[in-house]
Amino acid sequence: MALAARCDLGDIDAAALWRAANRELSARLVLAAAREELVASRIDADILEVPTLGRLPLRRRFALGLHAAALDQGGAAWLDDTAAVWRRLADTLGCDAATAARVGEELADGCDHLAHALLAARHRPTRRDDDPRSWDAEHFITLGHPWHPMVKTRLGLGWADNIRLAPELCARAEIVTVELDAGRVRRLGDLDALARVGFDARGPSVRLPVLAAQWRRLPPALRNTLRRVDAPPQVGRSLASLRTVALDGHGVHLKLALDVLTTSAKRTVSPMSVANATVVSALVEQVQREDPRAAGALALMREVAAAGLDPADAGDDARQLGVIVRDATALDAACLVCAALGEPDADGVPFVRRLVAGYPGDDPTRADAMFADYLALLVPPMLRLWTAHGIALEGHLQNTLVRVARGRPAGFLVRDLGGIRLHRARLGAAGHRVALDPASFILTDDGDEAADKWVHAVVHAHLAGVLRVLVDTFDYDEGRGWARVAAVIEGCLGAWTAEPTLHAACEADRAHLFAPRVRGKALLRMRIADRSSEYSYVALDNPLFAHRRRP
Repeated sequence: MALAARCDLGDIDAAALWRAANRELSARLVLAAAREELVASRIDADILEVPTLGRLPLRRRFALGLHAAALDQGGAAWLDDTAAVWRRLADTLGCDAATAARVGEELADGCDHLAHALLAARHRPTRRDDDPRSWDAEHFITLGHPWHPMVKTRLGLGWADNIRLAPELCARAEIVTVELDAGRVRRLGDLDALARVGFDARGPSVRLPVLAAQWRRLPPALRNTLRRVDAPPQVGRSLASLRTVALDGHGVHLKLALDVLTTSAKRTVSPMSVANATVVSALVEQVQREDPRAAGALALMREVAAAGLDPADAGDDARQLGVIVRDATALDAACLVCAALGEPDADGVPFVRRLVAGYPGDDPTRADAMFADYLALLVPPMLRLWTAHGIALEGHLQNTLVRVARGRPAGFLVRDLGGIRLHRARLGAAGHRVALDPASFILTDDGDEAADKWVHAVVHAHLAGVLRVLVDTFDYDEGRGWARVAAVIEGCLGAWTAEPTLHAACEADRAHLFAPRVRGKALLRMRIADRSSEYSYVALDNPLFAHRRRP
């Protein structure tokens, strides 16, 4: 029991925390295996029966197979040991020993970190106006991803470094400075933005930021070619992505490399991301200026500068050192990262209640009115960027922040352009030209792949998550929520199809978005196969089809 062995927890029941972490991840593992059709399963009277694993009581059944387990009910003691659940599943699937050991290690690492997060959730700091760690929703996310079994996996980040860096532990992220010759570095964008926060990439000798946790992880051959500046580390706040740091007072976020596996991928900064960041940011900004419907109430946290090792010099190690500078001047205390909406704030009240405070009526009525406004502000610009311009933003809960005004949603900010998709044909039809790094996977000719990126991020990993929070917090009718989502999408496509240049795109999107079955991302399959950028999918019943209003 790692948590009990490593911490003097006083009267804290470490065994209970460890058990809770195991039960959460075991349930996610079973639900994912059933959803992704890795095992035979059936649901009978709110019990998910998996003959090769066990019987899992369900608290609620949700669309897209994203059900919620009843972890506080008695029984199902087999969930108390995630490692044993995985061994049974691995045997069922016929996994080889290396795969079984690798996935088991990821799950065990996640259990350890989740136990610490559960402990932190019970001991939030007292609110202080001068310390965003005590009120910024970024620091109140105990779980994060709504269904990934490796939700708290941080493989490669040791126990001590997790305490130093984890946002839910209100840690402070230390950033050291390294110096190297400019000839070894790619530099793009407004380099003054880096200089203003103490990292000068403008001259023949370049100074770049590196997370202290990453400095210790750099390959020795690379670290020995860098000169660490003898100065006190800068200190910032780790945000929900773990490796992105807010420099309060400067109005910037720094996306930095961290060679740690979280959820599905190593969080390094690839040379492709460095080369593309400011280019893609400028493209989205231009589109939103020229097409107001692609902007609306959706603002981009601009990526204004980037720098990193040139792969021609560093080879595969280039991804170990890089920085993308994100403009955060639009952020203030009224902005909430959407991944935290279901989490309790410092007063124990779910953040989502801040979004309904300005509406009259009982809880379900207020939730319904709020969700209508939420969709009207978020979906049209997100969909317009895709349908009219071929830009599929990765607008999932962690990448999206909602601005609250007078107890209602007032607009959104979206961040992180590293995993978006750009559809070549739609970009060209809209008159856009973009020069990307030759290694870029974000530019694609596959319309279905790009559309699925949009659907997964916006519909499955964002709106389904918000609906889950509304159902749990306000006893909202999930079906009514999906009907609202379908109506907003249908309304947008119906209006835009009258534009001659968009008729074909609207018809294609209508067919894709409202198909009876939809492709859902198979995250557990991807971990078993050890793939991050090559997606696996499972066919699921589509709630947009089920709740689409018929003529």
